[in-house]
Amino acid sequence: MSKPLEYKLEIYNSESKNECIYSFSSKTVFPPFTEGEALTFRYMGISMNIRIIKIEHMIWETEKLCSFTTMLITEENESI
Repeated sequence: MSKPLEYKLEIYNSESKNECIYSFSSKTVFPPFTEGEALTFRYMGISMNIRIIKIEHMIWETEKLCSFTTMLITEENESI
């Protein structure tokens, strides 16, 4: 029996890799990201310019669903 698939995108700061800055969930796949790519991240009136320095993926399965997580390790990008 097929399980629902969930996609997650998690953004981390390189200085505190264990602390997720923000997490997004979707039933559809996120676009591909590349190391070195610059992003502007806006949340609740706060805007941050970040650069992706590392990308990690994690796949896990529970009784109810399968989850594919993309973790973006980032640093502040002042050149934007």
